[in-house]
Amino acid sequence: MKKILISITILSFLLISIYLLLNTKQNIKLTSNKEIPIKIEEVKLETVRIGVFEPLTGNSQEGGFSELEGIKLANELYPMVNGNKIELYIEDNKSDKYETVNAVMRLIEGDKVHVMIGSWGSMYSLAAGPIINEEEIPTVGASCTNPRITIGNQYYSRVSYIDTFQATALAKFAHKELKAKTAVILIEKGNDYSIDLGEYFMNAFAELNNYQQSILMEGYYQPGEDDFKTLLNTVKKFEPDVLFIPGNYTEVAKIAKEARSMGIKSQIIGTDTLDTEKFIELSDVSGEGIYFSTFYSHEFSKTEEAKKFLLAYRKKYDKNPTSFSALGYDAYLLIYDALKRVNKIDSKEINIAIHLAKNVQGAAGNITMDQNGDTKRSVVIKQIRKGSAHYITSTEPDN
Repeated sequence: MKKILISITILSFLLISIYLLLNTKQNIKLTSNKEIPIKIEEVKLETVRIGVFEPLTGNSQEGGFSELEGIKLANELYPMVNGNKIELYIEDNKSDKYETVNAVMRLIEGDKVHVMIGSWGSMYSLAAGPIINEEEIPTVGASCTNPRITIGNQYYSRVSYIDTFQATALAKFAHKELKAKTAVILIEKGNDYSIDLGEYFMNAFAELNNYQQSILMEGYYQPGEDDFKTLLNTVKKFEPDVLFIPGNYTEVAKIAKEARSMGIKSQIIGTDTLDTEKFIELSDVSGEGIYFSTFYSHEFSKTEEAKKFLLAYRKKYDKNPTSFSALGYDAYLLIYDALKRVNKIDSKEINIAIHLAKNVQGAAGNITMDQNGDTKRSVVIKQIRKGSAHYITSTEPDN
């Protein structure tokens, strides 16, 4: 009996030992399995958040939508960087300076964007500038050309030329190609873009004509105005060779129609804001013969990226791109290039990388940034003929 008890005890001990051994191995296995997802979390890729603020409603919406088309296309072609997904967060600034501030704050505080693109219309970009600098969120302007946007703001850069170069190129074109000796300038009140461009053109044109009474008049009109008869009656008395109107496409179209109906024959010259299908539609036959400056022509592909952009744009939108679409595309590519060169998704690192960009291929040519956050681009001159804009010539920047 004693031997049986001893045998039972030994057997029980062996069974307990085997159970404990098996249970220990199982615990080790379970612990090992739990460690796997923890390691995956440690190397989880991050989503890059790009904020976009553009005028998508209001009297500047045509320009905003054009830029957005280029931005969206670039995001479709280049949706990932270093394994990280790039997402767009889009806000409408409603063609208003105060709404621009609200849109930018929503992107920064609500969406926690790392970098931004915006805005069509220099006046909106100027309104956003102080917040961008204070919050230290790198922002790339596509077509905002006012020099003051980047002056003193280390977080704002752009892929367009600046207005001093644009105005000088237009003044030279008017003087040399159109043989103009006199000019009248009509400026939109409260529009920094229009005010500054008017001044730059006036100074350059006067210098080319040796300041000999070349500027006959400097007139002003209100945004949203519909009746320009009083202003244009004065213009008609002066009979200038050129009528320079650096304003929004909506008002310029109205002025052109009224000027032609009053028999004013002066050559009308505009700026990059006119490079929209909407301007041609609004001005109708009165737009015929108008010259304007811009950034890009689909008739010339300067880079392989430009060819890629044009083919993809036509396929997606079934039309030819405007300059604003090309520059929206380029603004995205500048950020994309910077993201490839940073060690982590950090706004300050992205900003430094943007400012160090060199020879980035874009739809409108190569992009190399200077210390101010500006880049040099050629000024393209187009003319409206038979209901569409055609390339005339271009002015290259000094190296």
